[in-house]
Amino acid sequence: MSKTDVTKLETESKKLELSKAYDALFSNASTSKTYTECKVFESGEKKHDDAKKLCNKLLYILENIAKNPKTTDNVKRCSYLRYWFYDQIRGIHNDHSKKIGEISFIKELTDIRKNVYKNELKNMCEIPYDKDVNLDEWRKRKLSYIYFKSHDNIKNISISTKKTECDKHLAYVDSFTPLYKEYYEKHCRSGGFLWFSPVGTDYFRCISSYEHI
Repeated sequence: MSKTDVTKLETESKKLELSKAYDALFSNASTSKTYTECKVFESGEKKHDDAKKLCNKLLYILENIAKNPKTTDNVKRCSYLRYWFYDQIRGIHNDHSKKIGEISFIKELTDIRKNVYKNELKNMCEIPYDKDVNLDEWRKRKLSYIYFKSHDNIKNISISTKKTECDKHLAYVDSFTPLYKEYYEKHCRSGGFLWFSPVGTDYFRCISSYEHI
């Protein structure tokens, strides 16, 4: 099985602007003025300026989602939040091959999210904490998530009569193929009973209607 060229896949995805709508949902993230939990990153062993900034952004986003969680944009924000979060971590932590469990401030951030939800917020947007997964893996998961969320748009491009758009589509699909095969083997061919069909994960669907284009 050929290895995924993640940088190329990310480049081809950007050419089609597949993640643009999701990234735009977080473009106005500001600083929460309601919560004080992020002060834990101001001093002592936990001092981390970038983690504090991210913490404030995260609580600001959650605070605003909680005001009206059922709007279309907020449903999308909740769904995409985990990928946005780990993308932000990639921007402030240089060793992307390091496991999540070895980056201490990530656990602190996810715990703060849980505590704020538990005590004050009425809506929770899940951010999984898997200590054995690294940031490189989260980058691939984001790209796979975008593929499935953009599936219908990609199909429309594939039947377009515009050669330029078709060429972009083919380059994107070619670069996604190795990752598709990797996740398909991992999530869709795993054991189970005859009457049980795996459905996949949040970032990869084992459903025929989502088969590789």
